[in-house]
Amino acid sequence: MTSRQIAPIWRQGPWGSGALFLFLFGLAVIAGCAQGPEIRPAPEARVVPGEEKGAIGLADGVRMVAKGDTWSGRPANLEEILTPIEATIENRSGKPIQIRYNNFVLVSPAGFRSYALPPHQIEATTEEPVPTTPLTPGFFHRDFYVAPYHRPFYGPHLRTWSDPFFFDPLYYRRHYARWPVELPTDDMIRKAIPEGVLEDNGRVRGFFYFQDIGEDVSRFSVNAELVNAETGETFGMVSIPFVVG
Repeated sequence: MTSRQIAPIWRQGPWGSGALFLFLFGLAVIAGCAQGPEIRPAPEARVVPGEEKGAIGLADGVRMVAKGDTWSGRPANLEEILTPIEATIENRSGKPIQIRYNNFVLVSPAGFRSYALPPHQIEATTEEPVPTTPLTPGFFHRDFYVAPYHRPFYGPHLRTWSDPFFFDPLYYRRHYARWPVELPTDDMIRKAIPEGVLEDNGRVRGFFYFQDIGEDVSRFSVNAELVNAETGETFGMVSIPFVVG
């Protein structure tokens, strides 16, 4: 690879810090009056021993634990606005796997479908780095490499995957536009699992953010497509069922 790093072009939100404070304060007030939908493992799900909220999915050497109703941070009432899912992914497949947002989707029998929202607004890539203040990751990671176009956000805190990991501008443009105004917050960005590669014997734990499931959804599954990072081939699917309410 050359010494030049693919870097993102991104924009700040349209509001200033004062307006953002008032917005988040309003969210906190609302949080005291209402609660988001209760999300729990479906009766047929394999649950985490000793935990009510965690459900396990296993496929082709990859183990994923998904949990609803575990968000803590700003905004306090995030679960009323979106559907945050805490995920722990352990790779024992014998191959590195891609972590891409279009591989993670919520699906309901009624037809609801939401792909994971990218926490960074990336409009294009250049071959010159864009200086940013590196984020301190708020998620757990071991043997995890961030995608090259996410490196400017994390700087020295995360290692970068050196093999090709192509940026999908259409996905980012389409799905970043689905964020409600003034989200994601700094807490959400730090706790989000970024796109990258999880090596064999690696482990990562953090959040994926999906659109609000809506009042008419009574059950859904968290689906994760397993893709070999070296070959690009899909080799499995993890599916974890949940019920709402």
